[in-house]
Amino acid sequence: MHAVSEEIGGNSICCLIVQLHRGMLILWGTGFGPANPAVPAGQVFSGANPLSNTVTVAIGGQNAQVDFAGVVGAGLVQINVHVPSSTNNGDAGVVASVGGVSTQTAGNMISVHN
Repeated sequence: MHAVSEEIGGNSICCLIVQLHRGMLILWGTGFGPANPAVPAGQVFSGANPLSNTVTVAIGGQNAQVDFAGVVGAGLVQINVHVPSSTNNGDAGVVASVGGVSTQTAGNMISVHN
């Protein structure tokens, strides 16, 4: 996947990185907004605090089920998502959205083989 950067009220969504683990697509990025409970800025953090705002993910233009979206390290967001079973074989675009702002719609691809 390519690094992306989009503005969300002064913050940016950046750098979706993908890993597939036991049927779950795991995305990492930054700039998806605050967690609840909040993660203090400038302090070491370990844990998994869910994001305050709902994150949606589309894969191949289809809504994907998001199981978790939250801060898992200082400034690092993890999103666990399932690839829709009806996604066609081949390259499928991956777009994450929060607060009405999305990652880029071109260039973020995964290869699907059902």
